[in-house]
Amino acid sequence: FVNLLRLFIFCISLVCTFSGTGILTLVLTVVIGLIVFSRRGIISAKTIWKFILLLCIIFLCALMFMPNIFEYLLYRATEILKYNENASSGYVRFVAGYKTLLYSFKENALLGIGIGNIDEFINSYPQDVLDRGNGFLRIGIELGIAGLILWVYYLIRNFRHKNNNTTYTVMVILVVVLQLMSDSFSMNYFWAFLYFLDVEIVSDKQEDRAYN
Repeated sequence: FVNLLRLFIFCISLVCTFSGTGILTLVLTVVIGLIVFSRRGIISAKTIWKFILLLCIIFLCALMFMPNIFEYLLYRATEILKYNENASSGYVRFVAGYKTLLYSFKENALLGIGIGNIDEFINSYPQDVLDRGNGFLRIGIELGIAGLILWVYYLIRNFRHKNNNTTYTVMVILVVVLQLMSDSFSMNYFWAFLYFLDVEIVSDKQEDRAYN
């Protein structure tokens, strides 16, 4: 009950920020987490229904006390459909990045344009609205299809890591969600997530060698 209460307070606080990105990040994290933990048998069907009930309560509270929030979120969603220099966050994040990826594939689809060259590459197309996009797109732009394959393989190995615990799995989920929502490689705390994941893997391998 205490953990659910904490989660409820956190969710309400996030909704009150009117952050479209924050709310979408929360929803993606919860959905992916429920799918992963239910498949592993870490959480039961009863717990999943508790989460669904909690989300319904949050939805009703938001509808009662902040009736304009859904109109605001709908407005933010329309940013994705058409570029507007006064409200461009959605378009830049979810559309412009894919356009940059397509342009980069014309240059070198297999290996990309090279690490650190993305800003120069974007500036070479002043006639169009381009952006770095999210973390996955940046890997595809700079390292091409080969880089994307290696990165997805790395994430899958982390998800399937035999000794991972709940905290470790949550960190992997956060890495994936952060990459979907933003240019995560520009964030210092994202590199901290990757560091802790790698430390966990290396320490487990050392323990296995010592045991064997």
